[in-house]
Amino acid sequence: MRRNLENGARRDKGREVTMLSARYLGEFLSISEYVYYSLLLEGDYPELSELFERAAQSALGRYRAVGAMLLRMGEYPSLSIQPRGRKMSSREMSGTESREIDAMISDAIERERRGIAEYDRLIGYTQNSELLNSLPSVLSSKRDTLSMLERTFNS
Repeated sequence: MRRNLENGARRDKGREVTMLSARYLGEFLSISEYVYYSLLLEGDYPELSELFERAAQSALGRYRAVGAMLLRMGEYPSLSIQPRGRKMSSREMSGTESREIDAMISDAIERERRGIAEYDRLIGYTQNSELLNSLPSVLSSKRDTLSMLERTFNS
C-alpha cells in the first residue's frame, strides 16, 4: 500500500511539473508577443502600445513566479519554443489598420483565456499546498490582464 502511495505521489508531481512547465512556456510566449505588438504600435497608436507593454510586464511577473515554483519543486524551468498563433510580417503591419489591431488584441485575449484555463486545471489537479497557495495570485494577475485587454477591445 505504501509503495502505491509513493508511486502516486511521484506521478502527481510529474503531472504538476508538466502543467507548470507548459504555463512557464506560455508566459514566455505571451511576453514575446506583447512586446512585439507594443513595438509595432508604438508610433501610430501609443495608447495601444502602452497597453501591450503593461500586458508584457504582467506576463513577466507570472513567468518569474512560475519559474520560481518549478525551482522550489526541484525542477529547472525550461523552454521548448513552438510558436503558435497568428504571425504578421512587417509588410503586413505597415500602415496598420483597425482590423490588424483588433486581431492583435483578439489574439492576446485568446492567449490569456487559454492560460487561465490551464492554470484552473492545474489548481484543480494539484494537492501540493505550496502550489495551492501560490497559484491564485498568478491566476489573479492573468485575469487582470485579460480584463484590461477586453476593456480595450470592447471600447
